[in-house]
Amino acid sequence: MDKIKTEILVIGGGASGLSAGISATRNGAKVIIVDREEKLGGILKQCIHNGFGLKYYKKEMTGPEYANNLIVEAKSLNIPILMQTSVTKVTKMQNGSFKVKVVSPNGLKEIIAKAVILAMGCRERTAASISLGGTRPVGVISAGSAQKMINVYGQMIGKNVVIVGSGDVGLIMARRLYFEGANVIGVYEINSIPSGLNRNIVQCLNDYNIPLHLSETVVEVLGKDRVSGVVVAKVNPDFSFDLKTRRVIPCDTILLSVGLVPETDLVSNDIVINKLTSGAVVDDNYQTSTSGLFSCGNVLHVHDIVDDVTMESIDAGKCAALFVKNKLTEGKKFKVLTGNLVRYSVPSYAEGGQGFLNVKFRVSGVKKDCFITARLADGTVIAKRPAKIVLPAQMEQVVIDKSKIVGDLTISVEDN
Repeated sequence: MDKIKTEILVIGGGASGLSAGISATRNGAKVIIVDREEKLGGILKQCIHNGFGLKYYKKEMTGPEYANNLIVEAKSLNIPILMQTSVTKVTKMQNGSFKVKVVSPNGLKEIIAKAVILAMGCRERTAASISLGGTRPVGVISAGSAQKMINVYGQMIGKNVVIVGSGDVGLIMARRLYFEGANVIGVYEINSIPSGLNRNIVQCLNDYNIPLHLSETVVEVLGKDRVSGVVVAKVNPDFSFDLKTRRVIPCDTILLSVGLVPETDLVSNDIVINKLTSGAVVDDNYQTSTSGLFSCGNVLHVHDIVDDVTMESIDAGKCAALFVKNKLTEGKKFKVLTGNLVRYSVPSYAEGGQGFLNVKFRVSGVKKDCFITARLADGTVIAKRPAKIVLPAQMEQVVIDKSKIVGDLTISVEDN
């Protein structure tokens, strides 16, 4: 078995992995990036719509354009990249380094690294994960798979489409299917509010008169060989189905946009997992509960826009580089707790000192004209900013002066 040594191994060659690898390299570390696909770029390769790059690059791009910027930068730094290479096992050795086994068409390899950055992204939830009832005919497909079929392979998925769930990829695919001549019958969302960003509701549904049905979902799939229709019903506040409202909608395709799950299976037994995000529990250096193992991007928690993925991964790459150079300051860590209306926050631990801490979080409900606050246990407010509205579909952030962190802090959404 071939053996390779490096300081940092980055697992994943999408926006997160490329950004982290570039950052670690620019901060003086020797880096190798591995990716299981044939081409770099991750999910960006199939996202041919625009809207990327406005926050980080200050200009509007398509997904492939955004990915190409990162690929060109990584190659200009001569970062070794192993494609079609899948990681099969990550083991921490007694000396603190990691032994990572990988497999590719060239055979088995063993990579020894002082630190590992997890940047594997997410996988889509399936029909089974939402217990979708009925038969299992051809024509049930996830939003990301449909996006790849149409945008990469040029193959249509159907003519009359029902979309289950209002996640951002599903909303974008509603518009894409409309452009390709499909009849998008409607988007059915089990919750009383949309799961996707408001801009996608407007630009992908409203602009093309595609109906959005809230508190209504598909309860049964119809068809033997091919989907012939669905049964939809209203959803009660307790998420039970109001079967008296059942109605049959003929269709030949069901597109699922019902959520994403971070791909942490590779190391899930070796790190503490946040049960709400399904990603790792990390500190303010993006380090997991295992020293030297870092996590960033969508494998850590699901982001709304790729620009935030890049900026987070740049920080993680810098911290990993400092770690392998024995320059990463690791003082006493305080808890970052969730308060009123806050569902989860990243990071889960932080230390005081110099600089600023950017806490990212999602809320559990809608609230208008409010304040986002960070308070110490004694009630002292160490950060506060106004918000016109907070939504579960939109990731929020609050910046905290680290010199003010002298104990556990709680992130909350409060009234004016």
